[in-house]
Amino acid sequence: MRERSVTRESFSIVLQPHRSLSKAGFKLTMVLVGIVSLVVGVAFMARGAWPVLFFFCLQFFLLFGAFKLNYRSGRCFETISIENHKLIVSFFSEKGQEIRKWYQAYWSRLEINEQTLFVLCGSEHLIIGEFLIEEEKAEVKDVVTAALYRYRNRLPFEAP
Repeated sequence: MRERSVTRESFSIVLQPHRSLSKAGFKLTMVLVGIVSLVVGVAFMARGAWPVLFFFCLQFFLLFGAFKLNYRSGRCFETISIENHKLIVSFFSEKGQEIRKWYQAYWSRLEINEQTLFVLCGSEHLIIGEFLIEEEKAEVKDVVTAALYRYRNRLPFEAP
């Protein structure tokens, strides 16, 4: 869970995947791995085992590619908002494409079943926050449930 936006008439929460390595940490990691790979690879090449340098370079580029794919998938996020009598769930892909689903806010609720967070409204259900850990799913459920309670009872939304 990343951020909340609350006014008296609307509520919004943004869910983003957790990334533990910052951009500076990524650069430092890649520089260190590159230096170690180069030094060890050149040492093996000097002893006549030149294919080892190739494999160290291959390892470096595979690691770089894996990190880049991880950061790319980290650009996806979801928003949950309550406004104009609707509970709106928006999914944003890493390319910026949006898929939006909306439900009647008065009849909507959130449930956690077998470590999966759902939005339920009537017979419809929608899985949200698949990238969140269990504690974050419980926190999102509590925050959105409280916001839905305030909506149903015509209470103004309050800042967290």
